[in-house]
Amino acid sequence: MGLTYDEIERFMTEYFPAYSDYGQDPATAHRMHEFYTPDFVFTGYVGFAEPTVYAGRDAFLAFDVSHPPSYERLTPEEMTIDERRKTVCVVIRFEFINGDTGQVEVVERGISQYQLVLDENGAIKITSLLFFPQRLAPGTLSGTEVFLRDQEAATRRKD
Repeated sequence: MGLTYDEIERFMTEYFPAYSDYGQDPATAHRMHEFYTPDFVFTGYVGFAEPTVYAGRDAFLAFDVSHPPSYERLTPEEMTIDERRKTVCVVIRFEFINGDTGQVEVVERGISQYQLVLDENGAIKITSLLFFPQRLAPGTLSGTEVFLRDQEAATRRKD
């Protein structure tokens, strides 16, 4: 496998459904190891004074499973592949779904840039992800707020 346009496109086409279906469930999140390097870094510019950074694949996956029952369904709408720079920029539709009801609570869009590498076995992996969410009108419920709400509820249940 190489970092050709076709291989990158195939990899990214597999990534989005895998993340949506497995990456946010504690029982299956380990499947995302096939997509991320161990030193993967997520940097999200999600409306706080400083970017949100998860350094390391395990830290990012721990976040991904920390907001039950809600989860994200990601649908790429536009994808630009730069074979030379080994990057992929994607306009993504995010549906934030209440896992208890199955209802879509929030729909947002954002832009993500994925930096790719070949691992020691020649497999494509994501080494970093920059995320820029859609700016929402004041008072509009955001996906970040849905996840924070669910994290707080989970913490209260544990206490």
